[in-house]
Amino acid sequence: MPVLVVGAERVVGRAAVAALARAGGDVRAFAEAGITRPEVLAALRGVGARVAVGTLDDEAHLEAALTDVHTVVLLPGGPLAEPAAQLEAAAATVAAAEAAGCRRLVVTSELGTEEPAGLAYLEALAEIEALAADSGLEAVVLRCALRVGRGEPLVAALAASDLPSEVARAAHAPVFVDDVAAAVAAADAARDDRPAADMLLELVGPDTVTLGALAAHPAVRRSRRGECAAAPPGPGGLLAALPAELHRWLARPGCGGRDALGRAGTSLEAALSAPVWPAADGSRSQRRGSNGTKES
Repeated sequence: MPVLVVGAERVVGRAAVAALARAGGDVRAFAEAGITRPEVLAALRGVGARVAVGTLDDEAHLEAALTDVHTVVLLPGGPLAEPAAQLEAAAATVAAAEAAGCRRLVVTSELGTEEPAGLAYLEALAEIEALAADSGLEAVVLRCALRVGRGEPLVAALAASDLPSEVARAAHAPVFVDDVAAAVAAADAARDDRPAADMLLELVGPDTVTLGALAAHPAVRRSRRGECAAAPPGPGGLLAALPAELHRWLARPGCGGRDALGRAGTSLEAALSAPVWPAADGSRSQRRGSNGTKES
């Protein structure tokens, strides 16, 4: 039975589609109409996914995409997106998945969701986690550390923002988006006749770094100039200064608990040096020319 990735236009969504396709399954991708670039759609199709483009309030379109689906992968929009809109989209997805008879739901979330502390983004994620737990689906929630690599827009925004000292000093264990994608694929892979118990897992990277040091990394500084832009700009521009509320979230340690997964995962240096897929200009970061050599 197929797996459907909702939010496939996002950085982690593209990585998840590629990871699921490498695992050999029947992969479908649902991308948001109006914001998904043509080269992103081409890249999703290029790894073998069947792609639907629409909005989550289009019930007929969503139900068609969910036909015969076993696992729904729900990827909320992240800290730079509107929290209320993310919750509304998640509610629509979960309801449609239940109605379609899907079996499993995999949701990406954030470290710190267990204590939102009045932060709207974390409160929305806490409600999304509750929706998953209360659904009739087998729920797997992946609480992730700060995601890096492949042009993650929040990391680019860190370099463009004037970080307060408490944010710059905060210690995080960033996780490579491809490692998150691998966890998504693993959560889908275990299929048998026994119902799986609901699971909540923390994913972190193997290296701990302050956000000030991360923002000063050469690869992240390049992203400030737009080389890694991965989403359309908002009213103030994609890399506008981060809101004070997100500063409060980022100032909290993001290293996960003792049992967090991924400490043997991709190093921070390797994650930051990975090419963007697809590149911000619509091409791949590395392609082969007619003579077989790599082009930038």
